[in-house]
Amino acid sequence: MIKAKVVLTAWDRTLETRDFSHLSVFLSDDFQFEDTTGEIGDLANTESWCVAGEIRISNFNTIRENDHYIVATHDVEQDDGLR
Repeated sequence: MIKAKVVLTAWDRTLETRDFSHLSVFLSDDFQFEDTTGEIGDLANTESWCVAGEIRISNFNTIRENDHYIVATHDVEQDDGLR
C-alpha cells in the first residue's frame, strides 16, 4: 500500500522542481483531483498547475489510505506568501 505521506512528499517535490515525474509514478491515467470548491480535474489538468511553480504544500494530514485511494489534507502556500 502506498502511504499518503510518500505521495504528498513527491507532490511537494514536483511543485518545488516543476518536474512532474516525481508525482506521476503514483497517479493512474484516470486520476482525478477534487479541489476545495468541488471542481474535479483530470491528470493533464493536475500536471499543468503542478509544474506552474506557484505553490508549495506542507503540514500533511492523512484521513484515509488504502490500496485504492488516498484522502489527505495539507496546507498550501502561494508564491505571494498567502496560505
